[in-house]
Amino acid sequence: MTAASSPVTTQWIQIAAHDGGRYEGYLCLPPAGKGPGLVLFQEIFGINRHIRSVAEQYALDGFVVLAPDVFWRQAP
Repeated sequence: MTAASSPVTTQWIQIAAHDGGRYEGYLCLPPAGKGPGLVLFQEIFGINRHIRSVAEQYALDGFVVLAPDVFWRQAP
């Protein structure tokens, strides 16, 4: 979760891959708890602080944002 002062709800979720594997994604919900959705693709550096803050900013703008760990098969 984000700091208590933030109206955005954040959480790490588990996502099932088509071949039975599982990977994480960073999910951000806007203050309303729902809205149009965005998939935010990470840079080579993973779902780092920068990507999380971008996701949280879009959530503040009213979007549900998911940043999946697209490199989960290579390295954490």
